[in-house]
Amino acid sequence: MRVSEAVEPALHLLVLLASLPPGVALTSADLAEFHDLAPAQTAKVLQRLGSAGILAATEGRTGGYRLAAQAEQISVAAIVRAVEQGPEFRCREIRRCGPCAGPPAIYSARCGIAALMDEAEAAWWRCLDAQSLADLTRRVGAGIEKGVLVRSSDWLARRSRT
Repeated sequence: MRVSEAVEPALHLLVLLASLPPGVALTSADLAEFHDLAPAQTAKVLQRLGSAGILAATEGRTGGYRLAAQAEQISVAAIVRAVEQGPEFRCREIRRCGPCAGPPAIYSARCGIAALMDEAEAAWWRCLDAQSLADLTRRVGAGIEKGVLVRSSDWLARRSRT
């Protein structure tokens, strides 16, 4: 499946927040800086995640973004749905077009291509629904080299807001 460019930063930003102690927040600027993302792009992603109830934002000196629920309660599918704009495949019924097309009445059955693509998309969503943000965070964390992990932990400790 092809997903928008917003999905990768959304997942990385949430994995980062999920790795923090409960109640700890990071500013939008810090989240953008950690992965060298454009601040405007990061703000859009954070806004979508907030609107979906995945993130909670607080204002003030200790303000920033934190998870709105425990990472175990947030599915990867919910994250992707929050930043995606709709289904991946859209059938335009081109079988009804062209010089050899029949009358509209013969196309009462669902398009076989659309049906297959819907099945594939449903399987993809089931896979993402079965994985929580906590699962993803563990998977990502297992692949981080120790030196990077130490530098990241130190950087986050300096930037975290409680």
